[in-house]
Amino acid sequence: MLPLLLALTAPVAASPLVKLETLPGPPTAVRVLPQRAGVFVAGCLGVVWEAFDAESGVYTPLVSAPCEETHALQELGQEGLVVPVVPGTDGGTIVRAVVVVAQDCKAGLPLELADCARREVAESSLVTVKSPKPAG
Repeated sequence: MLPLLLALTAPVAASPLVKLETLPGPPTAVRVLPQRAGVFVAGCLGVVWEAFDAESGVYTPLVSAPCEETHALQELGQEGLVVPVVPGTDGGTIVRAVVVVAQDCKAGLPLELADCARREVAESSLVTVKSPKPAG
């Protein structure tokens, strides 16, 4: 589903709908902050982490689990949404978050049915995953 959404909407580094703050961690995370009222994130795979391969210059999605059912959009509150990097991602991996957002949608419906006024795909800046500090 996400590749189709990405194909239909060109990613933007700076979005008027959301501000993306990378949180280096550990754990590495992204905070998705709405820049206006009525902003939603896709309910399933609305935030996808991608690993950057410096040799090839290619980003590869780090997907933790596929969506088994359709999920309703999630409206962003003023505090935003914090999404940690996919568990098990090695320390030192360079990643970015890709976020599917929409504005002025019918609540309680999945993105495909929500009749949103606007859709965007926003990208965070690159961040290096930090390994958790050993206990003790």
